[in-house]
Amino acid sequence: MTRPRTKGRKDLPDNLHPVLKNRVFYYSYRNPSTGERTGFGSDKKLAVVAAKRMNALLYSADEQVMQLVNLSRQPVELRQSTAQSITQTDTLFTDYLKHFKAQILPRRRNKKGQPLSPITLRDYNNQIEHLRASALGAMSIGFIGSHTHSREARKLINQYLKAFPDTSSNRRRGLLIQILKQAIGDGECDRNNAEDTLKKIEEVKRQRLPLEAFQQVYNAAAPWYQNLMDLTLQTLQRREDLVVMEFTQIENNQLRFVQIKTRRAIAINIGPELDAIINRSRNDLASPYLIHYRPASIRRAQINAKNHWTSVSVDKATKEFSRLRNELGLFDDLPPRERPSFHEIRSLGADLYRSRRSHTATLRAQQCEDDAGVSGSASEG
Repeated sequence: MTRPRTKGRKDLPDNLHPVLKNRVFYYSYRNPSTGERTGFGSDKKLAVVAAKRMNALLYSADEQVMQLVNLSRQPVELRQSTAQSITQTDTLFTDYLKHFKAQILPRRRNKKGQPLSPITLRDYNNQIEHLRASALGAMSIGFIGSHTHSREARKLINQYLKAFPDTSSNRRRGLLIQILKQAIGDGECDRNNAEDTLKKIEEVKRQRLPLEAFQQVYNAAAPWYQNLMDLTLQTLQRREDLVVMEFTQIENNQLRFVQIKTRRAIAINIGPELDAIINRSRNDLASPYLIHYRPASIRRAQINAKNHWTSVSVDKATKEFSRLRNELGLFDDLPPRERPSFHEIRSLGADLYRSRRSHTATLRAQQCEDDAGVSGSASEG
């Protein structure tokens, strides 16, 4: 709400302010939403006309904002039609997201100049589809990237991000920043309001997996899943790499593959423990993959979604661990998000590896001391 005009300013429209400089009045327009000032020169009549037009646009936009904010309470079917009637000239965010997903994202490169990995593309695509189905998707891209209504846009972006855990929220915020940067370059909007939101502080709340709990889950697991747990513990690789390791990748007593996320070529020497896991994987079920199983039911849709009818998906590997953990009643005293997941097997393996190296180094140091003592005694004799 604007302040009452003084006697000398009563003939001026809202938000138009005179400034006396060198005995001449100059006029400037102050945007009540952003505080930004625009100079209208010294011609009072022209300044009044311009200010009235700016106010008309501004107040009309305020009505649009209230309607757009209320969209989040409407059914999905009504959002797009309502938003389209409000902002007939602007591109809807859902349409721009569709363009970004199809035309921009496949051409993106990582910091090393390489194409984005399939895992990263899959995550981005899932986030984009979630954005399109949200209240933000029904807004216009011009409103979300608006200077004039940046405060309202940031509130809506924060409202969207608030629904996710800290780590997931920060990832979605990062993608939104990328999308709005591209939209500014494409001339669809003026401001990156996602960049002005605050990044959440990520707290590591998930519990580590003790060796005793690993053993309990291991004993309750099916043989194929025991192989997966052992392979994770021995190789310390990610889920997406573990489930696609093939027998043909074994060469010259090494397990050789390219990591999906980093695209690095890896060669792991096959020692007795890893060799035992590989031999257990060679069972009567013919499969090209080290980790495989016979599904309880085989459906065409499932076969089409997998590399091979015996292969294990990343989702299956994750959910099987959670199922076994919950059935055993492990960590029931913790909230679901804080309970150890399949990923913690890698952390456990790394801890065991460091402990083993430290123990070996200690033994070697003791052996050197013993050898030094023996040689010293001999020389003295």
